[in-house]
Amino acid sequence: MADIAISIVIPTLGRKTLKATLGSIELAGFDARDEVIVVWGDGGAPDDALRAVRVPCETRVFKAMARPKPDYGNTQKTVGMRNAKGTHIAFMDDDDVYAPGAAQRIRDALTKNPGLPHQFQVMLGKPHCRPIWTKRRVEHGNITSIGLVVPNDPGCPGWPVRRPDGWLTPWNGTGNDVVFAQACDSYFKGFVFCEDIIALWRPESAA
Repeated sequence: MADIAISIVIPTLGRKTLKATLGSIELAGFDARDEVIVVWGDGGAPDDALRAVRVPCETRVFKAMARPKPDYGNTQKTVGMRNAKGTHIAFMDDDDVYAPGAAQRIRDALTKNPGLPHQFQVMLGKPHCRPIWTKRRVEHGNITSIGLVVPNDPGCPGWPVRRPDGWLTPWNGTGNDVVFAQACDSYFKGFVFCEDIIALWRPESAA
């Protein structure tokens, strides 16, 4: 397949942990083929973190104020998706990090199963200290956005659409990582669960 270019969408709430998140991108092996999209809102601009860390690929910053809570960064994810230029979109939160070498594991899996959305493995911190998914099913408990990598295809019903009241998407509230994954599963006619660990969820809690 054509060279894989990954758009990493990071919604940020202004957490100090964003610096570690951005720093993990180089250790993961992402490069000039890829891009980072940081979308900020109520928590304040990410300027300090972006100045402090070397990111090995193009980085673009957008502002998107959140809708009334609970929103959980979904407004920011929507803006990131609409602006993504890569062949695939990956999602990362501003308090999580990529595992070293994750980029190559992602590219290998996407090459093996072209055109399909993937849920990669994510390790949870304390008190869980366990992988995020245990069953190969698109259901609650097995899906998390920070392990999702999907083809960048705005034709999928999970993508944002323009309505009179703003951007709407199935990714709209609590638990809707699963709704988004289900939309991708139906549209792309398949969904891959990959055992490769690509990210650590709130790693400071595992210290």
